[in-house]
Amino acid sequence: MAKQQYKLSTALREIIADLEATGFVTTSMLSYEVMNRHPELCDREKDRLFRDAIGQQARKMMKRETTVVLQSQLSLPLGPVEISRVPEHISLPPKNGDADMVWKTLEDSSFRELKAHTSVRTKQHTASGQALARLNRIVRMLEPVIPLEDMDTPLGKFLKMIDKDAA
Repeated sequence: MAKQQYKLSTALREIIADLEATGFVTTSMLSYEVMNRHPELCDREKDRLFRDAIGQQARKMMKRETTVVLQSQLSLPLGPVEISRVPEHISLPPKNGDADMVWKTLEDSSFRELKAHTSVRTKQHTASGQALARLNRIVRMLEPVIPLEDMDTPLGKFLKMIDKDAA
């Protein structure tokens, strides 16, 4: 299985490089090229890829948002509290080496499970937030020096032009 995934990854990298030479890559172009150039890989990988696609669609469905009303027999300080746009389900980290996440409705989840979910999500958000911060830093650095006519120039090409002008 790992060998097949390696072959598919290698094929994808090669096709991405070929398509980048045309100026851009779309996922549709990439899929089409993989299916045309490597039908044998697609045949061998179709079950795993189908499971991955179903898993991705299921995760999206599980993350659907809803409104919850928190009520308690104990009196909450503010009475019933309504919170909008929360996920209907939360994902729990795999246990004991399991590969699959467990999904539970928010209503059926314990506070400990909710804390575990929010902890993982915070770590994920921090990582993606840091990447976004780095990209924003690049934008702030280039914005004052990029002329309007070069706004659509690929960054690598623009940076090379700046280097040539500075030399």
